Amino acid sequence: MNTLLRALSAKKQQFSKITNRIFKMNTLSIFLIMGLGGQELIFIAIIVLLLFGAKKIPELMKGLGKGIREFKEASKEVKENIEKGLDESR
Repeated sequence: MNTLLRALSAKKQQFSKITNRIFKMNTLSIFLIMGLGGQELIFIAIIVLLLFGAKKIPELMKGLGKGIREFKEASKEVKENIEKGLDESR
């Protein structure tokens, strides 16, 4: 039983480290990992500006921000539930 608790505790620590790394990555680093440089990002920004216009972009970013915020809250809730379940199993 004691070894099972140690194994669960180790898995909990690994899970926490992985989720913390994922959430610390920002959008720019994701683009850089995908191989997009500065010129490509500027080109994409110009295309978005032409497609949506200057007045729609703040609305789009507001919606994107809300979506990201909801995703982070949901993932935080899942993480807390998993940690709570691991603590209750002790």
